[in-house]
Amino acid sequence: MRTDDEVSYHRSKCKLYDILADVSGIDFWLGGYDLVNEGTWVWVKKNEYINDYTHWAPGEPSSGTSENCLGLYDGLNYQWNDAPCTLEEAFICEVP
Repeated sequence: MRTDDEVSYHRSKCKLYDILADVSGIDFWLGGYDLVNEGTWVWVKKNEYINDYTHWAPGEPSSGTSENCLGLYDGLNYQWNDAPCTLEEAFICEVP
């Protein structure tokens, strides 16, 4: 038998999976950039280098100084892509 907390936790996880299943066709900003030093990717919130984990699509990052923001793209099976920071995309936020 599960406690109320366990049931609540699992329900919240199911809701998250339902939301993610409905995002097909939507691209997201992840909060990373290489604006300061081309090719050196940094997380905006923590100003930490992105080097412990990456999920770049094949051939990415690809575009030098014209694509400096980190995105998660439906057309790339939700792998990472560098893109112009001026694009209007949805975003994913870190929850403390």
